[in-house]
Amino acid sequence: FRKNGSLLHPGSRDCHRKYFSYDAMVCVCNSTYCDTQDPVVLPPSGQFVVYESSKSGKRLERREGHFQNKTTNPGNFFLARVGDFRWRFLRGRTEGRDGA
Repeated sequence: FRKNGSLLHPGSRDCHRKYFSYDAMVCVCNSTYCDTQDPVVLPPSGQFVVYESSKSGKRLERREGHFQNKTTNPGNFFLARVGDFRWRFLRGRTEGRDGA
């Protein structure tokens, strides 16, 4: 697959990060500012959307991409995941890790 990077979309407001230690981060929300996300919408057929959060400071950062029609080995298709995850959303269905 091919991916295109994009951090924010119209209507969303970025997280104002506050760090408490090396790996503890929160988004500040107060009377003057609070981050927001656009509503989650299923992408058109042949496209995908990824929302990513990380200990390094990413918070629901959105990326979009397109699946390619060609593969180097058309008899086999696999999708690899990189890193740890807690939830995955597949066409509107939520699945927890390890039966959660």
